[in-house]
Amino acid sequence: MQLLEQFNAVDIAFKQLANLSGGELQKVFLARALVNNPNLLILDEPTTGLDHKSEIHILNYLKKLNENYLTSIFMVTHNFETAEHYSNKLLVLNKAVMFCGDTEEGMKNDFINKYICHCEAATLYNHS
Repeated sequence: MQLLEQFNAVDIAFKQLANLSGGELQKVFLARALVNNPNLLILDEPTTGLDHKSEIHILNYLKKLNENYLTSIFMVTHNFETAEHYSNKLLVLNKAVMFCGDTEEGMKNDFINKYICHCEAATLYNHS
């Protein structure tokens, strides 16, 4: 229940999954993934379906989880702004690996910036 409180989703705790919106489902699934305090989280677009306020809240929560509890997070996103602001490592794919390294360095990469709309970014928050 604490994780649902953290994600402002206590009101959905007793609803059937079939009656939840896409954003509500995302919150439930994320809380479920976090309940056992994993050392590694693998997330595929975890903020899809969320309103902007919830998206920012959850991304900040994940960043703090990484920084404070040394949880490594591998997150797929199509949003380079999210990758830039919420990760320290970046893997950019477009039918092949286009970049793998520090996020700050990757965001300066001319090739990535030229083709940024055609790529997927996998962000990694690691604790090293």
